[in-house]
Amino acid sequence: MDSDLLRTLRNAVIFERMAAFQLRRIAELETDFAERLRHIADQLEADAAGMERHLPESVPVPTTP
Repeated sequence: MDSDLLRTLRNAVIFERMAAFQLRRIAELETDFAERLRHIADQLEADAAGMERHLPESVPVPTTP
């Protein structure tokens, strides 16, 4: 795979995981929307996992806190 494509895919995985993490934090504060926010966060995590499967093991992706 092209190195620019790998970098873009890696960055997309990182972005989606960070977005999911932040949505879960917001869900702790906004109880009216918590269920929906957690659902969106779960979808983002699943999308990130799907993209990460296409990355070679030589391209590390940091984990979110």
